Amino acid sequence: MNRFSFLLLVLLSFGISAQQSPAETPPPERLTLDTFSYPDFFAGERHAMFALNYKISDTFHAELQTFYDTYLTSNRTRTGLRFKKYLSPKFYVYSGGEIEIAQDKLGSPGCATPRTGVLGGAGYHVKENFVIEAGINAAVNVSSTGAFGEPAYVMPVISSVTSRIRF
Repeated sequence: MNRFSFLLLVLLSFGISAQQSPAETPPPERLTLDTFSYPDFFAGERHAMFALNYKISDTFHAELQTFYDTYLTSNRTRTGLRFKKYLSPKFYVYSGGEIEIAQDKLGSPGCATPRTGVLGGAGYHVKENFVIEAGINAAVNVSSTGAFGEPAYVMPVISSVTSRIRF
């Protein structure tokens, strides 16, 4: 049962990941803003994100992303700053950092210690509206903030392969 729950969680995270993050096509404008949200997912959860992309040069971009999620027992805000270097018009590498803050909804005083991490990876633009990324997110501090903002799930070093589709 535990393996089935984990597999279901992984499959759902791939589906939500594909919906939450817009494709990161190098924009013709210098500054772009992409947003996304959907309210009242099952069990009253809410999810929202924005990505502010600043084109420093044709091959170097800075991106600020923030995700806000509500879950059954906590609210989570995750903000990351990453820098992308385009090695070709379709292929890029990125690195940066992020901070994640979880607030308990069950009455615990204050927030858990924020989780800080370093990001790194690569992405490829398959089409204008479809991007595939592979990356790692490693914590650099000890925090009680768990996976998905839930302290019951210990946050490991996360390796991920994601796809992003823009509608």
